[in-house]
Amino acid sequence: MGIDDSSMRDKVDDSLDALAGGPSANRAVISGAGEWASAFPVTELASVAIAAATSEVAALAGRDSAVDQRMASYWFGWSLEPIGWERAPTWDSVAGLYETSDGWIRLHTNAPHHRVAALEVLAADGNREAVAKAVQGWTGADLEAAIAGANGCSAEMRSVDQWRDHVAGQAVAAEPLVAWTDGSQSTLRDSVGSNDRRADRPLAGLRSPGSWPVRSLLGSSPGGVPKCCGSTLRDGKKTTLCQR
Repeated sequence: MGIDDSSMRDKVDDSLDALAGGPSANRAVISGAGEWASAFPVTELASVAIAAATSEVAALAGRDSAVDQRMASYWFGWSLEPIGWERAPTWDSVAGLYETSDGWIRLHTNAPHHRVAALEVLAADGNREAVAKAVQGWTGADLEAAIAGANGCSAEMRSVDQWRDHVAGQAVAAEPLVAWTDGSQSTLRDSVGSNDRRADRPLAGLRSPGSWPVRSLLGSSPGGVPKCCGSTLRDGKKTTLCQR
């Protein structure tokens, strides 16, 4: 399903309006073809997130804006290509999907303490074959709980229906698509107000406090990936977009 699909187009438009706090006259035009193969609307999320930021920037600069969904998709993958050096591995050697006695689980072991926690719970060394054998003796739910209890990180793979019935899935579903936080009363270091913007510096005061990658969403299983968020800060107001 692409952005040109009518139902997805409505969702895209609703997301852009929510980010703008209401129907926006400065909405960026999203066009183009090509999308990530995923069980989730990753390309749509990429396009909406970039379009939302682009629309605000365009409004500040007094210009129209447009987003190519193919390019937006690439930016949600890798945005650089090493020349003369190699990119570090994305995942630890133990991290990944493993078959349990009743399904599948993803072990997150990139952080050293998460790796230690998982291996201690499984009583296995850092060999993937040994880990895989140990995981098969656990149910997904029990292993997920045990690793969490050891301050580790893992996620039992669940179907969409299972996730909707899970307490965490229900909590995420109860949240708004876009969370607004009014920071007008806070004091920002070296903040620049809208009154300080000049024609030659239309983006003065615009900050991006953080965003989270969505590469985990490209997997085929919905379990363990409740949402992905990105935020933009302008004039003390933070806007956060979360994809459920």
